[in-house]
Amino acid sequence: MKPIDLNSSKKYPLIVSLYGAGGRGDNIKKQLIDWNRQLAEQKIREDYPCYVLAPQSKDLWNADTLTLIKEVISQFPSVVMERIYILGNSIDGHGTFIYIQLDPDYFAATAESVGAGRKQTEDFIDAQLIKDIPI
Repeated sequence: MKPIDLNSSKKYPLIVSLYGAGGRGDNIKKQLIDWNRQLAEQKIREDYPCYVLAPQSKDLWNADTLTLIKEVISQFPSVVMERIYILGNSIDGHGTFIYIQLDPDYFAATAESVGAGRKQTEDFIDAQLIKDIPI
C-alpha cells in the first residue's frame, strides 16, 4: 500500500507488516488482519503517510525471505531507508526477531507480540545483536 497522494519529491517511511501463522500460504487476502485494516484506514493514511508492505510466505521467515523483502522495498520510490519498521504477531513476532537478528542495521524499530526468537534448538535471542534496536 502506497501513501495517499504519493508525492515523488517527498520521502516516506515503510512498515513491513508480518501477519501470523493464519496468513501463510498464497491467498493475499489473509494479510488483511486487524492491524493491516487499521493501517489502511483513510484517517490513519492521511495523518501518517507511509508505505505498508504485507508480505506472505508459505514457510517460516528466514534469510531468503528477508532478501526478497529487501528487493521489493528497493523498488518502491521515495522510501526513507532509515525509517523502515517491522511489526508482527505470534509466529511473525518470531519473524521480526529473526529478521532483526539477521540484519540488525536494516530496521529502524520493531513492534512484536507473542514472538519467540530463534528456533527452539538455538539460543532464544542474541541480545548483543539487537541491543541498539528500539523494540
